[in-house]
Amino acid sequence: MYVDEIVQDLFAELRAPLIVLDADMELVAHSVHQDVEHDAAQVAMIVSRRGTTGAIESLERYRVKYSTDPVRIPGKDGGRGHIVVTLRSSGSGSVTGYLSFPDQYGDDLPGATLSAITLASKRLGEGLREKSRDRRRGREHVRQLVEGMLGRDPHLHEYAVREITSGRLLLPASQYCVVLLGMRSSQADGSTSPQLNLLHAVSRIAPPGTARCLGVVLGHEALIIIPRALDTADLAALIAECGADTVIAASGGTVGSLAEIRRSHRQARIALQGTLRDPARYGDCAAWEDLGDDRILLQLPFDEMCQEDLSEGLRRLLGARNAPMLIEALRVYLSTGGNAVEASRRLHLHRSTLYYRLDRVTALTGLDLGDGDVRRELQLALRAAALMGLSRKVAA
Repeated sequence: MYVDEIVQDLFAELRAPLIVLDADMELVAHSVHQDVEHDAAQVAMIVSRRGTTGAIESLERYRVKYSTDPVRIPGKDGGRGHIVVTLRSSGSGSVTGYLSFPDQYGDDLPGATLSAITLASKRLGEGLREKSRDRRRGREHVRQLVEGMLGRDPHLHEYAVREITSGRLLLPASQYCVVLLGMRSSQADGSTSPQLNLLHAVSRIAPPGTARCLGVVLGHEALIIIPRALDTADLAALIAECGADTVIAASGGTVGSLAEIRRSHRQARIALQGTLRDPARYGDCAAWEDLGDDRILLQLPFDEMCQEDLSEGLRRLLGARNAPMLIEALRVYLSTGGNAVEASRRLHLHRSTLYYRLDRVTALTGLDLGDGDVRRELQLALRAAALMGLSRKVAA
Protein backbone atom coordinates (compact mmCIF):
# COMPACT_ATOMS: atom_id res chain seq x y z
CA MET A 1 0.00 0.00 0.00
CA TYR A 2 2.89 2.39 0.65
CA VAL A 3 3.91 2.70 -3.00
CA ASP A 4 0.29 2.86 -4.15
CA GLU A 5 -0.44 5.73 -1.77
CA ILE A 6 2.55 7.72 -3.04
CA VAL A 7 1.39 7.22 -6.62
CA GLN A 8 -2.15 8.35 -5.83
CA ASP A 9 -0.89 11.41 -3.95
CA LEU A 10 1.31 12.37 -6.90
CA PHE A 11 -1.57 11.88 -9.33
CA ALA A 12 -3.67 14.26 -7.25
CA GLU A 13 -1.00 16.93 -7.81
CA LEU A 14 -0.11 16.24 -11.46
CA ARG A 15 -3.49 15.06 -12.77
CA ALA A 16 -1.53 12.79 -15.11
CA PRO A 17 -1.82 8.98 -15.29
CA LEU A 18 1.22 7.37 -13.66
CA ILE A 19 3.02 4.05 -14.13
CA VAL A 20 5.69 2.65 -11.79
CA LEU A 21 7.97 -0.20 -12.89
CA ASP A 22 10.64 -1.88 -10.83
CA ALA A 23 14.25 -2.39 -11.94
CA ASP A 24 13.26 -5.69 -13.60
CA MET A 25 10.61 -3.84 -15.64
CA GLU A 26 7.75 -5.48 -13.77
CA LEU A 27 4.68 -3.32 -13.08
CA VAL A 28 4.54 -2.27 -9.44
CA ALA A 29 1.77 0.33 -9.37
CA HIS A 30 -0.32 2.65 -11.48
CA SER A 31 -2.64 5.52 -10.66
CA VAL A 32 -6.36 4.80 -10.35
CA HIS A 33 -8.86 7.38 -11.60
CA GLN A 34 -12.03 7.84 -13.59
CA ASP A 35 -11.68 11.23 -15.22
CA VAL A 36 -8.20 10.71 -16.78
CA GLU A 37 -7.35 7.92 -19.20
CA HIS A 38 -4.09 5.99 -19.51
CA ASP A 39 -2.67 6.14 -23.01
CA ALA A 40 -2.19 3.02 -25.18
CA ALA A 41 1.42 2.42 -24.08
CA GLN A 42 0.45 2.56 -20.42
CA VAL A 43 -2.56 0.30 -20.93
CA ALA A 44 -0.30 -2.29 -22.60
CA MET A 45 1.97 -2.30 -19.55
CA ILE A 46 -0.94 -2.53 -17.11
CA VAL A 47 -2.42 -5.49 -19.01
CA SER A 48 0.89 -7.36 -19.39
CA ARG A 49 2.07 -6.37 -15.88
CA ARG A 50 5.50 -5.40 -17.21
CA GLY A 51 7.28 -2.89 -19.43
CA THR A 52 6.70 -3.34 -23.13
CA THR A 53 9.53 -4.08 -25.54
CA GLY A 54 9.23 -0.52 -26.85
CA ALA A 55 9.51 0.91 -23.33
CA ILE A 56 12.62 -1.17 -22.58
CA GLU A 57 14.23 -0.11 -25.86
CA SER A 58 13.46 3.56 -25.12
CA LEU A 59 15.07 3.34 -21.69
CA GLU A 60 18.21 1.97 -23.32
CA ARG A 61 18.21 4.43 -26.23
CA TYR A 62 17.80 7.51 -24.05
CA ARG A 63 20.06 6.14 -21.27
CA VAL A 64 17.39 6.88 -18.71
CA LYS A 65 18.96 4.88 -15.87
CA TYR A 66 22.07 7.09 -15.99
CA SER A 67 20.12 10.33 -15.52
CA THR A 68 19.28 11.97 -12.22
CA ASP A 69 16.74 14.30 -13.88
CA PRO A 70 13.42 13.55 -15.59
CA VAL A 71 14.02 12.36 -19.17
CA ARG A 72 11.74 13.23 -22.07
CA ILE A 73 11.06 10.35 -24.47
CA PRO A 74 9.42 11.51 -27.71
CA GLY A 75 6.24 9.84 -28.90
CA LYS A 76 6.08 7.79 -32.08
CA ASP A 77 4.74 9.32 -35.30
CA GLY A 78 4.23 12.70 -33.69
CA GLY A 79 2.21 11.32 -30.79
CA ARG A 80 2.53 12.42 -27.20
CA GLY A 81 5.74 11.38 -25.51
CA HIS A 82 6.45 10.42 -21.93
CA ILE A 83 8.52 11.73 -19.07
CA VAL A 84 10.46 9.04 -17.22
CA VAL A 85 12.12 9.46 -13.85
CA THR A 86 14.68 6.94 -12.60
CA LEU A 87 13.95 5.84 -9.04
CA ARG A 88 16.90 5.14 -6.78
CA SER A 89 17.75 3.93 -3.31
CA SER A 90 18.79 6.90 -1.19
CA GLY A 91 21.61 4.93 0.43
CA SER A 92 23.40 3.20 -2.44
CA GLY A 93 21.98 5.20 -5.32
CA SER A 94 21.19 1.96 -7.13
CA VAL A 95 18.28 1.95 -9.56
CA THR A 96 15.11 0.52 -8.02
CA GLY A 97 12.63 1.38 -10.77
CA TYR A 98 11.07 3.97 -13.07
CA LEU A 99 8.19 6.44 -12.86
CA SER A 100 6.51 7.32 -16.16
CA PHE A 101 3.72 9.70 -17.15
CA PRO A 102 2.58 11.45 -20.38
CA ASP A 103 4.46 14.59 -21.37
CA GLN A 104 1.81 17.28 -21.23
CA TYR A 105 4.18 20.14 -20.55
CA GLY A 106 6.10 22.66 -22.61
CA ASP A 107 9.86 23.00 -22.72
CA ASP A 108 10.30 23.09 -18.94
CA LEU A 109 8.46 21.41 -16.10
CA PRO A 110 6.78 23.91 -13.76
CA GLY A 111 8.72 24.39 -10.55
CA ALA A 112 5.92 23.06 -8.34
CA THR A 113 5.52 20.02 -10.59
CA LEU A 114 9.24 19.29 -10.54
CA SER A 115 9.32 19.59 -6.74
CA ALA A 116 6.39 17.19 -6.37
CA ILE A 117 8.03 14.68 -8.74
CA THR A 118 11.37 14.93 -6.96
CA LEU A 119 9.85 14.34 -3.52
CA ALA A 120 7.64 11.49 -4.70
CA SER A 121 10.56 9.89 -6.57
CA LYS A 122 12.67 9.76 -3.43
CA ARG A 123 9.86 8.12 -1.51
CA LEU A 124 9.11 5.72 -4.35
CA GLY A 125 12.78 4.78 -4.66
CA GLU A 126 12.85 3.74 -1.01
CA GLY A 127 9.48 2.02 -1.27
CA LEU A 128 10.66 -0.05 -4.21
CA ARG A 129 13.87 -0.92 -2.40
CA GLU A 130 11.80 -2.37 0.45
CA LYS A 131 9.54 -4.24 -1.96
CA SER A 132 12.54 -5.60 -3.84
CA ARG A 133 14.21 -6.76 -0.64
CA ASP A 134 11.06 -8.55 0.51
CA ARG A 135 10.58 -10.14 -2.90
CA ARG A 136 14.20 -11.25 -3.03
CA ARG A 137 13.86 -12.83 0.39
CA GLY A 138 10.79 -14.74 -0.75
CA ARG A 139 12.40 -15.71 -4.06
CA GLU A 140 15.59 -16.79 -2.28
CA HIS A 141 13.60 -18.98 0.10
CA VAL A 142 11.83 -20.73 -2.76
CA ARG A 143 15.12 -21.16 -4.61
CA GLN A 144 16.71 -22.78 -1.55
CA LEU A 145 13.74 -25.15 -1.21
CA VAL A 146 13.96 -26.17 -4.87
CA GLU A 147 17.72 -26.70 -4.64
CA GLY A 148 17.18 -28.79 -1.50
CA MET A 149 14.56 -30.87 -3.28
CA LEU A 150 16.95 -31.49 -6.19
CA GLY A 151 19.98 -32.14 -3.98
CA ARG A 152 21.30 -35.41 -2.61
CA ASP A 153 21.02 -34.63 1.10
CA PRO A 154 18.06 -36.80 2.20
CA HIS A 155 17.19 -34.54 5.15
CA LEU A 156 17.16 -31.35 3.05
CA HIS A 157 15.24 -33.18 0.34
CA GLU A 158 12.54 -34.33 2.76
CA TYR A 159 12.34 -30.90 4.40
CA ALA A 160 12.02 -29.08 1.06
CA VAL A 161 9.26 -31.39 -0.20
CA ARG A 162 7.37 -30.95 3.06
CA GLU A 163 7.76 -27.14 3.04
CA ILE A 164 6.65 -26.78 -0.58
CA THR A 165 3.62 -28.97 0.07
CA SER A 166 2.59 -27.66 3.48
CA GLY A 167 3.36 -24.06 2.53
CA ARG A 168 0.99 -24.37 -0.41
CA LEU A 169 3.63 -23.14 -2.82
CA LEU A 170 2.43 -25.70 -5.35
CA LEU A 171 -0.93 -27.32 -5.92
CA PRO A 172 -1.18 -30.96 -4.80
CA ALA A 173 -1.46 -33.28 -7.80
CA SER A 174 -1.22 -36.89 -8.88
CA GLN A 175 1.68 -36.12 -11.23
CA TYR A 176 4.36 -33.48 -11.70
CA CYS A 177 6.95 -32.65 -14.30
CA VAL A 178 9.91 -30.30 -14.60
CA VAL A 179 10.26 -27.74 -17.36
CA LEU A 180 13.67 -26.16 -17.92
CA LEU A 181 14.05 -22.85 -19.72
CA GLY A 182 17.34 -21.82 -21.29
CA MET A 183 18.70 -19.24 -23.71
CA ARG A 184 19.96 -19.93 -27.19
CA SER A 185 23.27 -18.05 -26.95
CA SER A 186 23.45 -17.22 -30.66
CA GLN A 187 20.18 -15.28 -30.31
CA ALA A 188 20.82 -13.71 -26.91
CA ASP A 189 19.92 -10.06 -26.64
CA GLY A 190 23.04 -8.21 -25.58
CA SER A 191 21.06 -5.43 -23.91
CA THR A 192 19.82 -7.66 -21.08
CA SER A 193 21.43 -10.52 -19.18
CA PRO A 194 20.30 -14.14 -19.68
CA GLN A 195 19.28 -14.28 -16.02
CA LEU A 196 17.02 -11.24 -16.43
CA ASN A 197 15.41 -12.72 -19.54
CA LEU A 198 14.83 -15.98 -17.69
CA LEU A 199 13.43 -14.14 -14.68
CA HIS A 200 10.94 -12.38 -16.94
CA ALA A 201 9.99 -15.71 -18.52
CA VAL A 202 9.45 -17.36 -15.13
CA SER A 203 7.36 -14.43 -13.89
CA ARG A 204 5.10 -14.89 -16.92
CA ILE A 205 4.69 -18.65 -16.58
CA ALA A 206 4.81 -18.98 -12.79
CA PRO A 207 3.81 -15.61 -11.28
CA PRO A 208 4.76 -15.19 -7.62
CA GLY A 209 1.88 -15.82 -5.27
CA THR A 210 0.19 -18.44 -7.45
CA ALA A 211 0.34 -22.17 -6.83
CA ARG A 212 -0.45 -23.49 -10.30
CA CYS A 213 3.28 -23.94 -10.87
CA LEU A 214 6.53 -23.11 -9.08
CA GLY A 215 9.45 -21.44 -10.86
CA VAL A 216 12.96 -20.30 -9.97
CA VAL A 217 16.09 -19.21 -11.83
CA LEU A 218 19.13 -21.39 -11.16
CA GLY A 219 22.23 -19.95 -12.83
CA HIS A 220 21.79 -19.93 -16.60
CA GLU A 221 18.62 -22.02 -16.47
CA ALA A 222 15.13 -21.54 -15.10
CA LEU A 223 13.28 -24.45 -13.53
CA ILE A 224 9.50 -24.68 -13.36
CA ILE A 225 7.62 -27.48 -11.60
CA ILE A 226 4.18 -28.03 -13.10
CA PRO A 227 1.53 -30.29 -11.50
CA ARG A 228 0.52 -32.05 -14.74
CA ALA A 229 1.98 -33.79 -17.78
CA LEU A 230 3.24 -31.72 -20.72
CA ASP A 231 3.78 -32.51 -24.39
CA THR A 232 5.65 -30.58 -27.07
CA ALA A 233 2.57 -28.52 -27.96
CA ASP A 234 2.23 -27.48 -24.30
CA LEU A 235 5.90 -26.45 -24.27
CA ALA A 236 5.45 -24.35 -27.40
CA ALA A 237 2.52 -22.59 -25.72
CA LEU A 238 4.66 -21.88 -22.65
CA ILE A 239 7.39 -20.35 -24.81
CA ALA A 240 4.79 -18.15 -26.52
CA GLU A 241 3.60 -17.07 -23.07
CA CYS A 242 7.15 -15.98 -22.20
CA GLY A 243 7.07 -13.34 -24.92
CA ALA A 244 10.80 -13.78 -25.66
CA ASP A 245 12.09 -15.34 -28.87
CA THR A 246 15.43 -16.25 -27.30
CA VAL A 247 13.95 -18.70 -24.77
CA ILE A 248 14.10 -22.47 -25.33
CA ALA A 249 12.34 -25.09 -23.23
CA ALA A 250 12.44 -28.79 -22.41
CA SER A 251 10.29 -31.01 -20.22
CA GLY A 252 11.06 -34.15 -18.29
CA GLY A 253 8.75 -37.10 -17.87
CA THR A 254 6.00 -37.12 -15.27
CA VAL A 255 6.50 -38.44 -11.74
CA GLY A 256 3.92 -39.37 -9.16
CA SER A 257 5.15 -37.17 -6.31
CA LEU A 258 7.43 -34.23 -5.53
CA ALA A 259 9.75 -36.65 -3.79
CA GLU A 260 10.59 -38.08 -7.24
CA ILE A 261 11.06 -34.73 -8.98
CA ARG A 262 14.82 -35.23 -9.40
CA ARG A 263 14.13 -37.82 -12.08
CA SER A 264 12.02 -35.43 -14.13
CA HIS A 265 14.66 -32.72 -13.67
CA ARG A 266 17.39 -34.99 -15.00
CA GLN A 267 15.27 -35.91 -18.01
CA ALA A 268 14.49 -32.25 -18.72
CA ARG A 269 18.21 -31.40 -18.69
CA ILE A 270 18.86 -34.11 -21.26
CA ALA A 271 15.99 -32.88 -23.42
CA LEU A 272 17.26 -29.29 -23.20
CA GLN A 273 20.52 -30.49 -24.75
CA GLY A 274 18.44 -31.61 -27.72
CA THR A 275 17.20 -28.08 -28.42
CA LEU A 276 20.73 -26.72 -28.03
CA ARG A 277 22.53 -29.35 -30.12
CA ASP A 278 19.99 -30.02 -32.85
CA PRO A 279 17.63 -27.06 -33.33
CA ALA A 280 16.89 -28.32 -36.86
CA ARG A 281 15.14 -31.36 -35.36
CA TYR A 282 13.76 -30.02 -32.09
CA GLY A 283 13.25 -26.31 -32.71
CA ASP A 284 12.81 -24.33 -29.49
CA CYS A 285 11.32 -27.10 -27.35
CA ALA A 286 11.87 -30.78 -26.68
CA ALA A 287 9.98 -33.24 -24.51
CA TRP A 288 11.63 -36.25 -22.91
CA GLU A 289 8.90 -38.47 -24.31
CA ASP A 290 9.85 -37.52 -27.87
CA LEU A 291 13.63 -38.03 -27.70
CA GLY A 292 13.77 -41.66 -28.76
CA ASP A 293 17.34 -42.97 -28.88
CA ASP A 294 18.59 -39.43 -28.28
CA ARG A 295 17.81 -40.07 -24.61
CA ILE A 296 21.06 -42.04 -24.53
CA LEU A 297 23.12 -40.10 -27.07
CA LEU A 298 22.46 -36.72 -25.46
CA GLN A 299 24.17 -37.96 -22.29
CA LEU A 300 27.50 -38.30 -24.09
CA PRO A 301 30.19 -35.72 -23.21
CA PHE A 302 29.98 -33.93 -26.58
CA ASP A 303 31.96 -30.94 -25.31
CA GLU A 304 34.92 -33.27 -24.83
CA MET A 305 34.53 -35.03 -28.20
CA CYS A 306 35.87 -34.13 -31.63
CA GLN A 307 35.94 -35.44 -35.18
CA GLU A 308 38.91 -37.70 -34.40
CA ASP A 309 36.59 -39.78 -32.18
CA LEU A 310 34.72 -40.95 -35.28
CA SER A 311 35.82 -43.81 -37.51
CA GLU A 312 38.32 -43.06 -40.26
CA GLY A 313 35.78 -43.87 -42.97
CA LEU A 314 33.21 -41.46 -41.57
CA ARG A 315 35.85 -38.75 -41.22
CA ARG A 316 36.68 -39.18 -44.92
CA LEU A 317 32.98 -38.83 -45.74
CA LEU A 318 32.69 -35.64 -43.68
CA GLY A 319 35.71 -34.23 -45.47
CA ALA A 320 34.51 -35.02 -49.00
CA ARG A 321 33.93 -32.15 -51.45
CA ASN A 322 30.21 -32.90 -51.80
CA ALA A 323 29.79 -34.18 -48.21
CA PRO A 324 26.38 -32.54 -47.44
CA MET A 325 24.76 -34.17 -50.49
CA LEU A 326 26.27 -37.58 -49.75
CA ILE A 327 25.45 -37.45 -46.04
CA GLU A 328 21.83 -36.51 -46.70
CA ALA A 329 21.45 -39.39 -49.19
CA LEU A 330 23.02 -41.79 -46.69
CA ARG A 331 20.96 -40.50 -43.77
CA VAL A 332 17.65 -40.94 -45.57
CA TYR A 333 18.68 -44.35 -46.94
CA LEU A 334 19.57 -45.53 -43.44
CA SER A 335 16.37 -44.10 -41.93
CA THR A 336 14.31 -46.22 -44.36
CA GLY A 337 16.14 -49.37 -43.29
CA GLY A 338 18.04 -49.61 -46.58
CA ASN A 339 14.92 -49.25 -48.78
CA ALA A 340 16.29 -47.52 -51.88
CA VAL A 341 12.83 -47.05 -53.47
CA GLU A 342 11.46 -45.23 -50.42
CA ALA A 343 14.70 -43.25 -49.94
CA SER A 344 14.58 -42.08 -53.58
CA ARG A 345 10.99 -40.93 -53.11
CA ARG A 346 11.80 -38.95 -49.96
CA LEU A 347 14.87 -37.36 -51.56
CA HIS A 348 13.04 -36.64 -54.85
CA LEU A 349 15.89 -38.36 -56.68
CA HIS A 350 16.00 -40.86 -59.52
CA ARG A 351 17.00 -44.24 -58.12
CA SER A 352 20.15 -44.36 -60.25
CA THR A 353 21.25 -41.00 -58.78
CA LEU A 354 20.75 -42.36 -55.27
CA TYR A 355 22.74 -45.49 -56.09
CA TYR A 356 25.55 -43.35 -57.51
CA ARG A 357 25.74 -41.34 -54.28
CA LEU A 358 25.65 -44.46 -52.13
CA ASP A 359 28.46 -45.93 -54.23
CA ARG A 360 30.48 -42.81 -53.52
CA VAL A 361 29.78 -43.28 -49.78
CA THR A 362 30.95 -46.88 -50.00
CA ALA A 363 34.14 -45.83 -51.80
CA LEU A 364 34.92 -43.16 -49.20
CA THR A 365 34.10 -45.15 -46.07
CA GLY A 366 35.05 -48.65 -47.20
CA LEU A 367 31.84 -49.93 -45.56
CA ASP A 368 29.38 -52.45 -46.95
CA LEU A 369 25.96 -50.76 -46.85
CA GLY A 370 24.31 -54.08 -47.56
CA ASP A 371 25.29 -55.29 -44.09
CA GLY A 372 22.53 -54.58 -41.56
CA ASP A 373 24.98 -54.25 -38.65
CA VAL A 374 27.05 -51.76 -40.62
CA ARG A 375 23.93 -49.70 -41.38
CA ARG A 376 22.94 -49.58 -37.70
CA GLU A 377 26.42 -48.56 -36.58
CA LEU A 378 26.70 -45.96 -39.31
CA GLN A 379 23.29 -44.48 -38.47
CA LEU A 380 24.34 -44.16 -34.84
CA ALA A 381 27.66 -42.55 -35.79
CA LEU A 382 25.94 -40.05 -38.11
CA ARG A 383 23.53 -39.09 -35.32
CA ALA A 384 26.43 -38.59 -32.92
CA ALA A 385 28.20 -36.43 -35.50
CA ALA A 386 25.06 -34.33 -35.88
CA LEU A 387 24.81 -33.78 -32.11
CA MET A 388 28.50 -32.90 -32.03
CA GLY A 389 27.71 -30.19 -34.59
CA LEU A 390 29.95 -31.69 -37.25
CA SER A 391 27.19 -32.06 -39.83
CA ARG A 392 26.28 -28.36 -39.49
CA LYS A 393 29.94 -27.40 -39.98
CA VAL A 394 30.07 -29.52 -43.14
CA ALA A 395 26.86 -27.91 -44.47
CA ALA A 396 28.27 -24.45 -43.76
